[in-house]
Amino acid sequence: MDGLLLPISKPILIGYGHHTFPLSIISQNEDYLDWVYSNYIQLYGDPVSEKIDFFTDFLIQDNLAFTSFPWLWINKVSRADLKGQKEDLVLFLKKSLRQQNYLYLYVDEFYLGLNRQHLLKDILIFGFDDQKKMFIILEFENLQLNVSHVSYQDLKKAYVGFEKSYIVRNEKDQRRKSIYLIKNTSYKRYEFNLDLVKEFLMDYLNSNNSLKNFQYFSDFKGKEGFVFGIKVYEQLIQYLTELQTSPHAINVNLFQTLFEHKKIFLLRMEFMVNKGYLPNSIHIERFREIEKGALQIKNKILRYQITLRGNLLEESVELLKQMYRDERKILKEVLTNINK
Repeated sequence: MDGLLLPISKPILIGYGHHTFPLSIISQNEDYLDWVYSNYIQLYGDPVSEKIDFFTDFLIQDNLAFTSFPWLWINKVSRADLKGQKEDLVLFLKKSLRQQNYLYLYVDEFYLGLNRQHLLKDILIFGFDDQKKMFIILEFENLQLNVSHVSYQDLKKAYVGFEKSYIVRNEKDQRRKSIYLIKNTSYKRYEFNLDLVKEFLMDYLNSNNSLKNFQYFSDFKGKEGFVFGIKVYEQLIQYLTELQTSPHAINVNLFQTLFEHKKIFLLRMEFMVNKGYLPNSIHIERFREIEKGALQIKNKILRYQITLRGNLLEESVELLKQMYRDERKILKEVLTNINK
């Protein structure tokens, strides 16, 4: 191939691009699981706005700009600056890739042949093929992480299409107006941080805002409706309950994130038992039932999308209530055992 392909690996979770893409880069590094298990604990829920909707996500420091991820050096280039330099987009992207930079940006997915509507999509470019005149990208669609090939011209159209359909109406959204150049550095070491795990776990159980003291996360200050930690269960229950009386399109990503949160919690417990941070594996099998319940709920929601059967929502609500009770009890015991 006359081109370049930067290395990526399958990440531990695939719910949202701003986690999936950097994790696909750092997952090649030896200590990345130590960092994931130390940090991916807390959750938050966004306020319910005019329409019934809900957003849940892993809460880590500055998760929107990738700067929380160790090993990654980030250089942000605004679209305005790139336009001012009058450099051809394709040449700029190829030059950046040759300098070992992965490229994270937002485009209009209509021009990538992924949707019939003009919708925003974040992608990660990690290679190019000059013979075929294609960029090689990582993209997320229908709960699947895919490697796709996009022609130089189509990517150019998708880049320009984004500017026409989005930026004009959303001048305040700086994050989506930039191209992120992401470089992986593997020389740093990271050791599992037990003190941080205990702090996040206490915040999760008490539904505290873990980032209340971080100035750059001021979005969470002075706003009503945000929930943190295990209280996310309550908002998910409310979301599904209201959906039964006011049907509309359901956000499956909420329940993908719920499942992945439980999956990582289970993996963390197994890791901590193997490393001697937890005295025994008694909680692992009990928490495996929590993970199983989260997977069942996700599958019910996927079936609901097709059938619109209300009983699937009712069953999911009952499962969420049971998981809420069981998880709180198990994690309190885990925290007590860590402190011994």
